[in-house]
Amino acid sequence: MELFRGKVTSAQRQWQVGYDYAFGDASVEGAGVYMGQEMTLKFQNEYLLAAVGRHLVTTVPDNIIVLEARTADPIPPEFLVSGMDLVVFGLPCAE
Repeated sequence: MELFRGKVTSAQRQWQVGYDYAFGDASVEGAGVYMGQEMTLKFQNEYLLAAVGRHLVTTVPDNIIVLEARTADPIPPEFLVSGMDLVVFGLPCAE
């Protein structure tokens, strides 16, 4: 299910010393039906949480899938950059 669509306005990440992964967060400004809204993505090696404003949209154990809007290429957290157009999907975990 599509959760959000928009452009990355900021992406802050730090690399964990001694490990090969990044943790941080990104802000995505809404586009289309999401215009005027902002999504926050939190990550640590994988996307952990997606929120729109103060409303939690999804979190682990559900899957948060981030794709480049034009090509549908998957975008891991360490490759998020400002100006990138994204579509964010959520996939519920098995019960």
